[in-house]
Amino acid sequence: QTNLEAYNIDAEEKDGYKRAGSVSLGKRNDQDILHTGQLWVGKKSLFTMEGEMLGASSDKLNQLFADILKTVQEKSGAVVKKESKDSKTSPKEPAPAVAQP
Repeated sequence: QTNLEAYNIDAEEKDGYKRAGSVSLGKRNDQDILHTGQLWVGKKSLFTMEGEMLGASSDKLNQLFADILKTVQEKSGAVVKKESKDSKTSPKEPAPAVAQP
């Protein structure tokens, strides 16, 4: 069982998009856990991201976790096809973001 308590929750709206995020701390099976989540909403897009870090915290691990989260970016050159309700063609939209190793 996981028991989390909100540590930091924030939201903002600017430049044509809305963003909400949270960081929660707690325990899962007697192990420390940090859970983070973000939601980005644009006029024609939606992006969600979640991450968890299990175990004892250290500056080195915290920095590694932050560095991994910073690598999330749009997949270059890829597109997601969306069915058009006006025709049988499929306009292209940008692909979802992915973390780059």
